[in-house]
Amino acid sequence: MAACMRNVTFLSRSLEKSCVLHGNCTHHAGFSRNLHIVSRKGLSYRQQQFFLKQEQKYLQSITTRCISTEGKNLPFGYIPDVPIAPLEDIKTMLPELNALGEPTLQSMGLGSNSPVGLVQQCMEMLHVGVDLPWWGAIALTALTLKILTFPFVIYSRKHGVAFRNHLPTVTRLQEKLNEAKLAGDENEWSRRNKELMEYMNRNDIKLRRVFLTPMIQMPILITVYYAIRSMSLLPVESLKTGGILWFADLTAADPFLVLPAVTAITVLAMIEFGAESQRASDLSHGMKWAMRAMPVMVFCFTYKFAAGITLYWTVSNIISLITLQILKIKKVRAVFDIPEDIVHKKTAVKNKKFVEGFNEMLENYRLKAETNKRKDVDNMTFKKAGTGPVPKTYRHNPLTTSEKKKASASG
Repeated sequence: MAACMRNVTFLSRSLEKSCVLHGNCTHHAGFSRNLHIVSRKGLSYRQQQFFLKQEQKYLQSITTRCISTEGKNLPFGYIPDVPIAPLEDIKTMLPELNALGEPTLQSMGLGSNSPVGLVQQCMEMLHVGVDLPWWGAIALTALTLKILTFPFVIYSRKHGVAFRNHLPTVTRLQEKLNEAKLAGDENEWSRRNKELMEYMNRNDIKLRRVFLTPMIQMPILITVYYAIRSMSLLPVESLKTGGILWFADLTAADPFLVLPAVTAITVLAMIEFGAESQRASDLSHGMKWAMRAMPVMVFCFTYKFAAGITLYWTVSNIISLITLQILKIKKVRAVFDIPEDIVHKKTAVKNKKFVEGFNEMLENYRLKAETNKRKDVDNMTFKKAGTGPVPKTYRHNPLTTSEKKKASASG
């Protein structure tokens, strides 16, 4: 903000000098346009609108001074002093302060009515209204959002338990379906696919219900990420001292990488225990190891994030793990009508090692490619047989032989 006001002062003085020398302010709109562009460079839309209003007020005061000097015989090269704005204009240029004596987010171009702005308003309300430090406001925002999405967690948990109870049968039907697909038997594949769909419909099993919670949590996480990120990049000065312990500055990355590491560990725990979706052990081999590799990617992406972002993500994950443990209590499950987990035998679901499962996956891909190639060759052969010439399947053409006999008899 200070840099922008310096640009405004410098360019406004250039504008005043040009107006005084030429005697007409209306011929120098280019200076005003340059003033408008330079002073708003790198700002958000709301910040641009804020500074645009201040520039217009400042230019009005300059224009008034230029008009008052018209007609006077001023020496060549005369540069008057920068005009002093009236006290009322200075008051309007000052940012609006909240109850803590800090500039409000709206006065800095933040806290709009968009989802990102509403999250910022919520955190500011907790920071100012409840007099919480910024780290407490971020943690309480995470708890509030978890409470709002709790009904979706219960809904997803019910269908997740139902899916796990029928998992051995579903796995057996899927294996038969894959065998028919790899063998290239379309009739057998259609029959097995119909059998699988009928079983899932009969037991009301739908995978999209199981993954409902992560599909809702992901947009919320992205929204909070942009909310805290925009506050850190501006920055909001009180965020620099709004942390606690070793991460006192919430606008900078964690210097000891503790928060990114805890975030990755909690993500791994959520995947293994199924805090928001199915457990990793209940998924297919490829999906299981893809999910287990996610914490490494999370750490690689978050080690440069602002501490406020990783703090929110860590608190959100810890709340999810605590919720999972609470939902394991029988009385709580009875209240929310969550069915009991059926413990299956270890032989019901085959647990394969990584190398064994990886080799099997590659073999399945190879067989699938060969099946598709063989199917393409059969289709090309069938098409060629229907549109190409009739292949010769005899040694001598009987028509040609009979014609020769007729010719010899007539001769």
